[in-house]
Amino acid sequence: MTAGAMLRWTNVVRDQLKSILAYIYYLQYIGIGWLAFYGVVVLSAQTYRYLRQAIWVPFSVAELVLRLNVFDMSNWLGLYALLDHIPASAAFFALAFAWAAVWALLAWRRKARLRKG
Repeated sequence: MTAGAMLRWTNVVRDQLKSILAYIYYLQYIGIGWLAFYGVVVLSAQTYRYLRQAIWVPFSVAELVLRLNVFDMSNWLGLYALLDHIPASAAFFALAFAWAAVWALLAWRRKARLRKG
């Protein structure tokens, strides 16, 4: 492969990589939105049940993990006790906030680096 062909190929890859990274950048909005949406859905379902039957049904992260069969917590009683105290809706909101905060921090650092040259 000649040097000119290699340079053209490198420019094509660089241009494609920029468009892929821009696409991933805008997918962040969807991810954060879905996490916040799940938090609203869980909280709304709990509120609806409370208003209809005057019974508050706690839905913790431990309950979520058990229902999804993600992790067998039969040997992890301490972890179960810890996760049982965290409401699932609060966990979804916290994950969405943390994701947005890290994303904003990385974008701020990238812009600062680009300004420096």
